[in-house]
Amino acid sequence: MPSEPSAPLPADVLSSPKRSPSRAIWLGFLLLAAATAVAIWGSNGSRVPSLPLTSTVLAAEPQNDEPSEKTAKKGISKSTKKDAAKKEDKKDDDAAGELENPFPKRFKMEGTELDGGVEWLNTSGEISLKDLRGKVVLVDFWTYCCINCMHILPDLKYLEHKYPKELVVIGVHSAKFDNEKETENIRRAALRYEIEHPIVNDAEMKIWRGFGVRAWPTLVLLDPEGYYCGFISGEGNREPLDAIIAKVIAYHKAKGTLDETPVKFDLERQRVKPGSLRFPGKVLADEGSNRLFITDSNHNRLVVTSLDGKLQEVIGSGAAGAADGDYKTASFFRPQGTALVGDKLYVADTENHLLRVVDLKAKKVTTLAGTGEQAHFRANGGPLRKTALNSPWALSHVDGTLYIAMAGPHQLWSHEIDSDAIGVFAGSGREDILNGPHSESAFAQPSGISSDGKFLYVADSEGSSIRKVPIASKGEVCLRRHRRSRQRGSIPASAGCAVPRRQPLRGRQLQPQGQADRRQETRSEDVHR
Repeated sequence: MPSEPSAPLPADVLSSPKRSPSRAIWLGFLLLAAATAVAIWGSNGSRVPSLPLTSTVLAAEPQNDEPSEKTAKKGISKSTKKDAAKKEDKKDDDAAGELENPFPKRFKMEGTELDGGVEWLNTSGEISLKDLRGKVVLVDFWTYCCINCMHILPDLKYLEHKYPKELVVIGVHSAKFDNEKETENIRRAALRYEIEHPIVNDAEMKIWRGFGVRAWPTLVLLDPEGYYCGFISGEGNREPLDAIIAKVIAYHKAKGTLDETPVKFDLERQRVKPGSLRFPGKVLADEGSNRLFITDSNHNRLVVTSLDGKLQEVIGSGAAGAADGDYKTASFFRPQGTALVGDKLYVADTENHLLRVVDLKAKKVTTLAGTGEQAHFRANGGPLRKTALNSPWALSHVDGTLYIAMAGPHQLWSHEIDSDAIGVFAGSGREDILNGPHSESAFAQPSGISSDGKFLYVADSEGSSIRKVPIASKGEVCLRRHRRSRQRGSIPASAGCAVPRRQPLRGRQLQPQGQADRRQETRSEDVHR
């Protein structure tokens, strides 16, 4: 996978502060009518009916044995309508040869357009669904702070690259937090996640409401004739989506309604100049060795400088990958948090779903934990190299134990250094803001972690809260600061809270009194003193 271009690192890497403003997830296609439904938890905490994802049930119409009042007045029986529909389906099937329409009960939906967006990105102008006739269209409803939305981006990219002439993905960014309504912030998120399809800023949630969406992320499938086929929410659905899209393409290609003209978009990245750093994720200062460790996330590497910003070393080739080796041949994929233990630097290799170790003396990188595959939700742990991880985001070391903010399953994990085990330390896996014993507590995408030796302090990003977690197993997880983003979670908002509602928290390093604080701007390309 190609990495973002980078400019040569200057001798002084730090910049001055700028003054200018800046399978527990629910899944399955929600049908308009469901013969059999199973309620599972959605990513927004709601309960929704779900059906198995098969091409025979994706686009079922509302079923009603009695004719409607309007139909009865016209003297048209339901059986007559069914006969007409069958004739139309047969006509389509005859046109497509031996292939059967994978969505025989597809239909037009009123109000499902892309109107109402504030601004478009990754395109030179607005796009309507009518412009996309002849293409299979996958509409992605997302918000950039959501870990589940991040997790499906590789699936979307896979599908876009597999079907470059037949499929068009449209991102509809429907914000959760106020600051996510700002187009510039969405633009930077598109650059950080290397999104290659058009995005509309649905700041007022008009498109969201028009499609009847209820959770992030939600994917809506439309066929080349503009018919609604169904939608699916949550993550982990690449294979069924791929199979369904392949059937739609085959059917409409045989029918002659598929447009295979290549489509090119005006991507935001084409207007960006290479920089020394690219969305640095985390920073770790070590006063004793006069070193600053910067995870240059979108350049897939670590940059080591002195505390005053003089370049010392670069760890990683810059190519996205998971190769072990020396500093020049090793590779990472958007790494985030680090923890320094003696001459070993532990790295949360986030999008590889791995923990890596950098031997600073031998100048070698090795893999400590993970399989390279994203774990299913609520995994319990096990042997280091046989246990899949899920977006490890931040690290903290306390008395021989490494604590991991595991953003994907909304948990904290731990690993006793020199052991061969890794597992859950706190959090049930439910996405929420719940205090209580370690195993009963709940987090919401923990993305930053630090410690004073007795407690872990966790930036709980989706809950806009700071959590206090006792390292002793008999204590209870509690809330330090919180500002409710919407009506979710089981903890009341704290009075006088200093955490703004408009910004999901990512993390900040605790510093001894009197020591200079350094912070990284994950949505910019700077590290500030």
